[in-house]
Amino acid sequence: MQILLAILVVIFFSPSRSLADPITIASGEFAPYSGYALYKNGFACHVISESFKRVGHSVQYVFLPWKRSYLEAKSGTFQATSTWVTNPQRLGDFYYSQPVYNSTTLLYHLKSNPISQWEKLSDLKSYRFGATREYTYTEEFWNLHSSGVLNVQITNTDQSNLHKLLFKRIDIFPLNEIVATELISEHFSDPQGDEFIALLKPISDLPSSIIFPKILEGSKKRREDFNRGLKILKKDGTYDKMYKDLLSGKYSIKE
Repeated sequence: MQILLAILVVIFFSPSRSLADPITIASGEFAPYSGYALYKNGFACHVISESFKRVGHSVQYVFLPWKRSYLEAKSGTFQATSTWVTNPQRLGDFYYSQPVYNSTTLLYHLKSNPISQWEKLSDLKSYRFGATREYTYTEEFWNLHSSGVLNVQITNTDQSNLHKLLFKRIDIFPLNEIVATELISEHFSDPQGDEFIALLKPISDLPSSIIFPKILEGSKKRREDFNRGLKILKKDGTYDKMYKDLLSGKYSIKE
């Protein structure tokens, strides 16, 4: 009887019972939301990790180029990828979680190159746009590019686009406002950084979610677990504290 009781105690209190096998998540670099060297891997990754932790899961991140992280998750190599805004193509391949955060994208230009306020994007057809490869922006933006209404030059990174903007090789660049603050502060001198300014009207304000590949059995359950954990995180006040840390620059700190 004592032996049986000892076995039951070991099983009940074993780490594998308290935490399920790690959920493997592919992510790109998008400081301060996600990044290998950032505090807690960035705000979005920290929210995801803590949400899963609330419901008994640990998380492992693998940082890859965005396109590769998407394609490998789609094929089932990873159990999820984060974070992505919704588009019809992705909805065919993935289950979307509740939003991890909202991504507000503004149109940046130089103070020395004023841009008119706009009502619809086609009002800006006389300007040269920059865009970062594989980013969603909006369906309208890409449709106007495909139809030749907008002149869009596509580059691999946000940082490269900001340099193109500074050297007047483009006129406008859409970028998440918190990411813009991070990049300008890190990669440009104060006089250069002071040149950047954004139009007040956002090009988009979209929810950004962790997504789970439909090809994998268990993806719906993992999404349900995450959504449940995120709800707990918000209810106990942790999410609000983390968001304040984001605004204060805590997730920009390299670990």
